[in-house]
Amino acid sequence: MADVDKTGLGDRIVPLNQGERAAGRVEARKFLYSDFSSSGDVVQLIDVPANSYVARLWVKVTTAFNGTSPVLIVGDGNDPNGYLIAAEINPAAVSVNPMDAADVTAAYAVKVARPFYTSADTIDITFTYSGTPTTGEAVLIVEIVEIP
Repeated sequence: MADVDKTGLGDRIVPLNQGERAAGRVEARKFLYSDFSSSGDVVQLIDVPANSYVARLWVKVTTAFNGTSPVLIVGDGNDPNGYLIAAEINPAAVSVNPMDAADVTAAYAVKVARPFYTSADTIDITFTYSGTPTTGEAVLIVEIVEIP
């Protein structure tokens, strides 16, 4: 690997004070099949503050969701499946489902511009099914970066 000459670039570096540095945090919230009283219910799990964006997001299914045709999608107030569409989460098996997997096609996927939240919003889970579920547990994990 060749060395890169960085001579003369020092004057381009703008130091940031503590208040100007981007502050990131990771939040995780568990949700159960019983949190959804009927098919198609939406549960708002994680608050996203104004002036921020979601850097990464995963759904970790820890106990498979049963019932007939269980479907989970992840989005926000603008796009109910903006982070993960139904085909990108396998709720019927223990699995980890990241938004930045190579085959993810949801609107906010890594290969597409992520939204910058100028006002507060929430990350939401929608659960649909046709047969009554009796099991299912997962964790929504979100890395949020706030821009001061």
